[in-house]
Amino acid sequence: MVVLTLSYSIIGIKKHHTVQELGVVSAHNERIRETRNADPARRQDNERLRGSGDLCADVQARLDAAGITTVRSNGVRAVEHMLTASPEWFQAASPEQVREWVDRSMSFLHGRYGDNLVSAHLHMDETSPQIHAVMVPITSDGRLSAKEYFGTPAKLRNLHTDYSQAMEPLGLQRGTERSKATHMELQDYYHRMGLSTKEAWEAARDITIAPPPPGVSMEEHLAATIAQALTADKQRAQYWEQRATRVEGQLQGERMTRERHEMSAEQYGQLINRVRDTDLTEVMQGLGATPDRYDRHKWHLGEKEINIRGQKYYDFHAPASDPMARRGGAIDLVQYATGKSFADAVDYLNHRHHGGRVLDTPTPAPHAYVQPEPGAPQLPADAPDRWPEVRRYLIQDRHLPADLVDEAHERGDVYASEYKGYLNAVFMRRDEEGQAVGATIRGTRGRFYGMAAGSDKDAGYFNVTYGTPRPGEPPTLAVVESPIDALSYAALHQNGPGYGRVISTDGRGPLPTQQIEETLAQGGTVRAGFDNDGPGGTGDHLWQQMKDAYPTETSGDYTPIMRQTPKGKDWNEDLEEHLPSAERSKDTPGLDMGSGPSMGR
Repeated sequence: MVVLTLSYSIIGIKKHHTVQELGVVSAHNERIRETRNADPARRQDNERLRGSGDLCADVQARLDAAGITTVRSNGVRAVEHMLTASPEWFQAASPEQVREWVDRSMSFLHGRYGDNLVSAHLHMDETSPQIHAVMVPITSDGRLSAKEYFGTPAKLRNLHTDYSQAMEPLGLQRGTERSKATHMELQDYYHRMGLSTKEAWEAARDITIAPPPPGVSMEEHLAATIAQALTADKQRAQYWEQRATRVEGQLQGERMTRERHEMSAEQYGQLINRVRDTDLTEVMQGLGATPDRYDRHKWHLGEKEINIRGQKYYDFHAPASDPMARRGGAIDLVQYATGKSFADAVDYLNHRHHGGRVLDTPTPAPHAYVQPEPGAPQLPADAPDRWPEVRRYLIQDRHLPADLVDEAHERGDVYASEYKGYLNAVFMRRDEEGQAVGATIRGTRGRFYGMAAGSDKDAGYFNVTYGTPRPGEPPTLAVVESPIDALSYAALHQNGPGYGRVISTDGRGPLPTQQIEETLAQGGTVRAGFDNDGPGGTGDHLWQQMKDAYPTETSGDYTPIMRQTPKGKDWNEDLEEHLPSAERSKDTPGLDMGSGPSMGR
């Protein structure tokens, strides 16, 4: 056998990115799962040196204490350290020396990482004692950055050097700096020490290899025994992985249901707005997509080739009939890339990119207004000198026809308002007498969308008409989700046959009950023009609510209530797609859309 005269201190690290990875580490350190090289008879000698025993909870507690609510999809949540020494040192060391090694190692970790050290376990049941310690790489200025600690070869060399200096009083030395030696599997290490292949496997895996059956060589018997052991390990690992996946799916479903029930409609709307604005590049990284080598806008995900332009995406290879292949926003992207429902996509984005936070109250933007209060509406102050900028936003950015915008402004139905330097478009909500009962506020930067304080959602709505009334013609009422959608719908239909009125519900707001009933009483048609945001989305929710409230049947060619879905995500997107590219930066004239998009029940 080879005799080593030098003993070395050993330290290594491994980065962990996900909660699932931390769960595996926790199960190993706590010996919840079967562990190779571990002797069950010596498990009682193991010791938890730091932490609660729940590594995932300990890491999350440290992140919470540092005020870190979001971890990037490729971010390092924690870094595991393995500390040990040459086996021959432990063989010669007394129990007192081993305890001094433990104390010095923990002192080294505490001095280096402080409160960032959240977990440490001493394993005495392995071939050589080891300490497995986990730290959360939070910097002195409150950032989560493993790069700050371990980002260069020099920093890793310093880690080895500093640890060896702490172990020098025990006679342990540092390995050769800048050595070209590589990591060696345990059985290979024992083999190099002079053990036979059989002895190396028995020492490394603590298994006993019986004599071979008659007529079978030792090499064949050894290969078969090792293959059987590896197969058993793989099957056990697959079983526990599948079981963990099933349990995680059940827990996730229960959590999603509970969180949705705890949220009000307005809170859920705020949540949707927050996750929809998630950076699409980060979403693609989180989904495991591969960036294209030559085109920084292109990502590869399975058979999909998705191009990202700001908050818009499109897949050139998708069939033209697929409405989800060219959309905008993170929710649509997750639905398209994964096949998730609208609600599941919202939940995925919230927990993957926003820390899974449930809003206690709707979080206002810097220019938001407080929630409605009883009494008269507190309308934002008019800023007439800023109207040209709001007008430009509505016409150039949202592609609304200039005549519709100007007419709405002249009626007092839309105006400009400024709050703490933020410029907003204000859309009036009026009752059937024409009295102002509230207002919808839309930021001209970002995606802020809110209500003026004191707005009465049940008393009135933003509405606009299109076309020319004809004597004896039954009325048409279209119900959409936002004032901009109402104006877009009117723009798409204003030069077509017939006359109609468009009302905005402001998302999941109450349906215009009075207006619907009056339209049906006159033999008119109600068109549910809600967003095309996929199964489980707001559009489906409102359509189901309308069908439940007004169950009607088709009589001949007359269908009282029908679903009219935009081809894109909403009517404003349809309006943008209908325009020639040369017109998209100009004042948009009225459009001739004929009878409009196809309708569906």
